[in-house]
Amino acid sequence: MNELATCFELAGVSHRYESDRQGTDALLDVNLDLKHGEFVSLLGPSGCGKSTLLKFACGLLSPSSGKVSLLGETAQTLGQVGYMPQQDLLFQWRTVLDNAIIGLQTEGVSKKEARSAALRQFKAFGLEGFENHYPSQLSGDMRQRAALLRTFLVDRPLYVLDEPFGKLDSLTRLSMHRWLTDIWRDRKAAILFVTHDVDEALFLSDRIYVMSSRPGRILESASVDLPRPRNHISMTQNPNVSNLKAKLLGLLETNLNEESDG
Repeated sequence: MNELATCFELAGVSHRYESDRQGTDALLDVNLDLKHGEFVSLLGPSGCGKSTLLKFACGLLSPSSGKVSLLGETAQTLGQVGYMPQQDLLFQWRTVLDNAIIGLQTEGVSKKEARSAALRQFKAFGLEGFENHYPSQLSGDMRQRAALLRTFLVDRPLYVLDEPFGKLDSLTRLSMHRWLTDIWRDRKAAILFVTHDVDEALFLSDRIYVMSSRPGRILESASVDLPRPRNHISMTQNPNVSNLKAKLLGLLETNLNEESDG
């Protein structure tokens, strides 16, 4: 598969939520694309329409106007995209192993085969030895690893991750960043990653889309031209990274100031 080919695209997408009293414009003329194997982050303020955009990607909602396409097709994406929400949504009465296989089971894979496939990945996901533990026995980062294993076990060309590390402490997040990039590199899938954290976006991404406040628009598509693997410490000392961070923060701050002035 050509890694430079487009995996997912939004073209001229706008969306308006209608209600009995008045409508709300959530997104306005959004153009966004991901190449095969590309890690792209979506950065923007709360309420900018990121969740609506993710619903388009996952096939949970159709836009008021514009086109959504996956692998060059405009057909329904429901069930064709791997999705992990902010909450890990692990079932408390199921072991880590049996939580991990839920996606495979919904695909029709037998429990025996699904467990076998999951067990082969437990070491890579840092869960070896915790197969028979229950979610209540896990730390926050271990729960996120289990949820990500469940997501990645089902083979998809695109994975949408909605702030998966948002509730973790800063030190744990740093280790999860390195771990996730290793997992992504091995699977060679496209990832659309939502975050409010500029540093997180810079460390993980090949490109970063910056969104405006509602109605959400794309303010900038910024490339992160840094070799991999990356190191958090060296990135803080890189003037190119500092300049890009200042640019991204400036876009976000200017947009918020314009909104408050308006």
